[in-house]
Amino acid sequence: MEQVRFSANGGKPRLWFLCVLDITPKCKKEQTIYCSTEWRALIPLARTEALYHELKESHSTYEGVHDYWRDRYKVAADELGVRPKVVSIDWHRLRANVACLIEWLRIGAKHGWLGSARSARREGERRFKDVGERAATKLAKYRWRIGLTQPYGSKAVALGLGEELPPSRRPRGAPPGKP
Repeated sequence: MEQVRFSANGGKPRLWFLCVLDITPKCKKEQTIYCSTEWRALIPLARTEALYHELKESHSTYEGVHDYWRDRYKVAADELGVRPKVVSIDWHRLRANVACLIEWLRIGAKHGWLGSARSARREGERRFKDVGERAATKLAKYRWRIGLTQPYGSKAVALGLGEELPPSRRPRGAPPGKP
């Protein structure tokens, strides 16, 4: 199946898709399925798309930001050795505000907002695009190698296109399409 589009559909999410192989007349036209049929498998962005892997790769870079403030600027220090010796809340606020200012300067420098255009990225350039495309290509090759691109099940057998057993239930080492 190739995912065509997704709609939140007023709280009842739904996917539209096309069959990759034109086996039956139904396969020639766009079909739809509600995500409630299988919540974990039917997601808005197909796992086989490069953008899915690009977003997945970029996600981990944002998780550490909360911890960086503690490591870089000793904001909300949790060890006795790095805590300010002053009991006032004002000291903590000052430290947090200075950390925020430094972070904004760091962001400005990274995006070229502070002057030098040499460090600026080109407009519209995505940081993890190549990583996402490589991951999607690797996944497609793996799916082909283990036989997930070939039809299977009772309907595939009836049409003479594949086997009854899914690839995960076949003996190990059997090439795709062979019992």
